[in-house]
Amino acid sequence: MSVSGGARGVLNQLFTLSGPVDRRTYLTTGLGLLAVKYALDAAIVYGALGSLWSPRGYLLLSWSDSLPDAADSHAWLYLSLAALSLPFAWIGIAMTMRRCRDAGLPHALFFVPFGKYLMIAALCVMPSRALGPDEGRSDRVREHALLFGIASGTLALVLAMAFSVLALESYGSALFIGAPFVSGFASAFTLTSRRPTSSLRQSFGVATLSVLCAGTAFLLIAWEGVVCMVMAAPIAIAFSLLGALAGHASARPSMTASPVLVLLCLWPLLTAAEASVARPRLREVLSVIEVERAPEAVWPHVIAFAPLPPPTEWLFKTGIAYPQRARIEGQGVGAVRYCEFSTGAFVEPITVWDAPERLAFDVAKQPRPMNELSPYDDLLAPHLDSALRSQRGEFLLKRLPDGRTRIEARTWYTLDMAPRGYWHLWSDAIIHRIHLRVLEHVQHQAERG
Repeated sequence: MSVSGGARGVLNQLFTLSGPVDRRTYLTTGLGLLAVKYALDAAIVYGALGSLWSPRGYLLLSWSDSLPDAADSHAWLYLSLAALSLPFAWIGIAMTMRRCRDAGLPHALFFVPFGKYLMIAALCVMPSRALGPDEGRSDRVREHALLFGIASGTLALVLAMAFSVLALESYGSALFIGAPFVSGFASAFTLTSRRPTSSLRQSFGVATLSVLCAGTAFLLIAWEGVVCMVMAAPIAIAFSLLGALAGHASARPSMTASPVLVLLCLWPLLTAAEASVARPRLREVLSVIEVERAPEAVWPHVIAFAPLPPPTEWLFKTGIAYPQRARIEGQGVGAVRYCEFSTGAFVEPITVWDAPERLAFDVAKQPRPMNELSPYDDLLAPHLDSALRSQRGEFLLKRLPDGRTRIEARTWYTLDMAPRGYWHLWSDAIIHRIHLRVLEHVQHQAERG
């Protein structure tokens, strides 16, 4: 056998979805590929930064935590590492599916977070089982159908995201409802068309995995961060399951992919139409607290307050912007208040100064609402700059009969994301938590005197 023929045979064994893989081959190949991938990744990092990516840090499986700090200024480095991971990821999936077939384990566990590590460990020790020719052929047909279903659903969602966000800069219902529905329909229709005996549960599975795979792609190509993906996941998965139900029911052996093509053609039109007519409405969030001091003693801590201690709430540890201190330049109407957040300062020209009862202001400038969890410094996510806009705010200090003060904090804002009923659940809760962080600090400062 020639050298080129031997290399071709090895590559075929690594990338194919056919044929069994015993536990010894699975373990030795896996360890060998891990060593090769580490060597390649470490060489790329060393060539770019001049420093070694330690094996211990490499096994942390978190680029942002284990790479040298200088990597943050080299976005192309992350893209190179992500691109290099693709063939190794395919080999891992292909060999694991073949090993699962050989050992008799359900390969769907490989796509479950954390569960896949337990399954990989089990596959390294489980013996092979005998498979008849018909059973092996049936397994290959099922696995090919599942992979094509996941691929079609993932591709549909990625293309929809690119068109809606990058072309139209629209975060409407067509993106968060229509796109997942089309993705679920495409994945289930593809699965059932290629394998008519597929169950509805399998259609739901490929639809969910398509959303998760698309979300992973968004993270790798810097379209979104972890927090936004977690927020969008419930509604995206829910409508992808509805799409999967429709796709599963529509697929028949004699049908073609025309329903998928119709949906894919209609979706951009709906997105463009929604983007042209959608107008966000002003929304109010009210938070209240009572202080054991008179309004005269509370007022100075409302117009400006000392630095707050670092947050302990889990919400603000995810990257959501939180208030740190406030200062004011001047007094009365026309003064400018600066409320400094972890992402920058709100610039708030005073519009009502009725000491010690009412302070109202507009928002002339605001920072980003969050620092996304991502291996990249700059994300291609327009919503971080434009979706949520604070318009104005107000503090009312009401004197209570027993000498205490009731503080009412209000924020009026607009949110240019749909479906608004869903996203308002998140934005209202976050703004309310920001209010309480300030109000509790004002309460503590005023009562301490």
